[in-house]
Amino acid sequence: MPPKGLKEDDVGLLEYLEDIIGSSIHKAPILQIEQELETKTDLRSNSYLSMCTSRDAIEKIENEKNLALNYLNTSRHFHLLRQVHVYLAL
Repeated sequence: MPPKGLKEDDVGLLEYLEDIIGSSIHKAPILQIEQELETKTDLRSNSYLSMCTSRDAIEKIENEKNLALNYLNTSRHFHLLRQVHVYLAL
């Protein structure tokens, strides 16, 4: 027997106990908690999607950064070799 009926007329353990006890005081808090869970699940999904998008953007920028660093290192090495060449030519 499921803990709670999936539809209004389905019988789960909660509905069975409500019939035995004659009270439905637990139904409202459970519905409220289910709504909070759904809201938080949506928030989590949106946050995860945002994080994935940001991670992709960071990876793209990181590749461009690595290209720029390689260019700067090559340029620095070239200028150092040119200075050595000029120094030796004197």
